[in-house]
Amino acid sequence: MNDQAILLCGHGSRKKEGVQALAQLAGKMQERYSDITIEHGFLELARPDYHEVIRRLYDQGIRRIHALPVFLFAGVHMNYEIPELMKQYQSEMEGLEISLASHIGIGDELIRLAEKRIVEAEYERYGKSLDHTNDLLLTIGVGSSISESNADIAKLTRLIWEKTHFGFSEYAFISKLTFPSVAEVLKIINHMPFERIVVFPALLFPGIFLDKVFMAIEEFRKEANKEVIFAEPFGPDDLLVDILEKRKQEARIIQS
Repeated sequence: MNDQAILLCGHGSRKKEGVQALAQLAGKMQERYSDITIEHGFLELARPDYHEVIRRLYDQGIRRIHALPVFLFAGVHMNYEIPELMKQYQSEMEGLEISLASHIGIGDELIRLAEKRIVEAEYERYGKSLDHTNDLLLTIGVGSSISESNADIAKLTRLIWEKTHFGFSEYAFISKLTFPSVAEVLKIINHMPFERIVVFPALLFPGIFLDKVFMAIEEFRKEANKEVIFAEPFGPDDLLVDILEKRKQEARIIQS
């Protein structure tokens, strides 16, 4: 029996679609690692939580767990909460070794996945991919109290822009923790010459934040004389599994 396992550490959601998405991602990863147990758990808002999964794995004889946070960017959860929890769990269970990876972060695979979602939205609307020369890209992130996390949204937007050759790009945040807000940016966009806006929600999975983004865009559609294409979030995808494989290789054992 293999005494190792991989734990995908999600945030959690009140919406079943968000909970199911992490399970789907775990399923995709299991296809790659047929000889190792793949589990998933949540920090909050959904079950099972990390502790439940780790305890169950431990009781099954697992003694090494690779904890892979399924979080886009650094933030309070990634920087403080998750490392402390993993340290606590490791100390509770004799002989358990947990290696903790970093967040997903920005890389070639993530940019390619964003481009993939944009093209999928265009094919659904027009049956083809578009020339974006006269279009505006709007990337919407959650927003954080951590400035580096917000800066990553700006970087992500710039990299998608350069890869997809939009005429211009903007970014906004749905959370009240930072600025500019979606409403503020949409007011500016409404006065810009671009007639078509492609909205990319820089979110991993469906959830309350995606609903808020969609509602804000729907209000904008009613008021503005502009065409809007709404792409899906990153979602479970083989490209996301590629990233998690890299993070697993970089993971470091928790020091007690």
